[in-house]
Amino acid sequence: MERLYSKTMLISQTVYRKKMNTKQIKQTGFLYATLLLVLGTTSCVHESATSPAKPTTGDDTGPKNGSQFVVGWVPMDNPQNEYWKMFDDGLRRTVEDAGGKFLYRSPQFDAVKQNDRIRELIVEEVDFIAVYPLNGYSIGSAIQLANEAGIPVAVFLNSVPTKTGAEVMFTVTESDRQAARGAGQAMVDALIERYGEPKGKVLEVQGRMTTTGAKLRYAGFHDVVDNFPNIEVISKSGDWSTGTATLVIQDWMSVHTDTDGIYLHSDANYTPAAQAALSALGRWVPKGQPGHVILTGEDGTNIAVHAIRYGYMEYTSDFCIADLAPLLGKMIMEYLETGDVPKIGDTIQEPDTLWKEVVVTEQEGMSGPILSIPITPITQENADHPGLYANQHQGPPNGISPLVW
Repeated sequence: MERLYSKTMLISQTVYRKKMNTKQIKQTGFLYATLLLVLGTTSCVHESATSPAKPTTGDDTGPKNGSQFVVGWVPMDNPQNEYWKMFDDGLRRTVEDAGGKFLYRSPQFDAVKQNDRIRELIVEEVDFIAVYPLNGYSIGSAIQLANEAGIPVAVFLNSVPTKTGAEVMFTVTESDRQAARGAGQAMVDALIERYGEPKGKVLEVQGRMTTTGAKLRYAGFHDVVDNFPNIEVISKSGDWSTGTATLVIQDWMSVHTDTDGIYLHSDANYTPAAQAALSALGRWVPKGQPGHVILTGEDGTNIAVHAIRYGYMEYTSDFCIADLAPLLGKMIMEYLETGDVPKIGDTIQEPDTLWKEVVVTEQEGMSGPILSIPITPITQENADHPGLYANQHQGPPNGISPLVW
């Protein structure tokens, strides 16, 4: 720990000296000119946290260690399910296939530790840092330190607000809010089909509300349902945990038997919870049968697509989960090798995917360009499409497998 502290202090002192030197250079024109002749471009290595980070790597200087680019990855946690594992493996494979070295630093689902893992990567002088923020606000200070050290940072899924002062090179994500609006509209449509008008009681099983994704999924769903005063929504946190969500759903539905529908912030984590809880109550039945509970969600995982195909669930969205981390890795390695940064308005072509292309945009209040992979709505009509993530990358039960429950 003392060694880590000493190296961190050395970085801080170096940044401080560079700032002081810059001030002295401005005060003495002759010294400034002399330093330009002697040092050339080295006076531009340090970048402040308020200006876009320029590569200390890329094709101008090459890897810091002289042999291969080193990319540090800080996820939210150790892989707790197959989807998080797919993120880790997809990014690792893309970086290593491009000749880079991959460093994995897990914060064990702790926001403070996540900041610490980034600081450790700064001390290790990696060429690039990618992070899946637990909290877009709390991660800002650590990203600022990386900015000051001249290490570019990309963000995965949970965007970082500009008000943190952090400079993000780009964010690879998907449209949580758009998907949630689709889930909200599907819920409204199902309630109208049931009652002839938009009314009813709905349980919303939220993700961890400190994450950007959960906030956007809440916002998108309420963009739609809040327009209908006779639809009552009760929100409970499932904390992205199947076990927690199972208890939440079972406890709520046991008492509030008049609940018409459930909106799941994550079909990956919460469809198994809904199946377990509703089965125990005798209400895991397809639409058209007495006791059916309307279910909508997002993510597009196999268990949800299977449920949709057979009428146990109404709607979800395909997030092309298998494509997210490889796109992140591809953009990182292209930057390190060429110095090119995704620019707002650019179109990234991926013809072998379901979504084909992504347009680089900006998101109000969020730092850096956004690469948001388009989502695909899933209903009974297209649940067996072979290009869906669940059907292409996951095993049964999915949209092309026989009924198993």
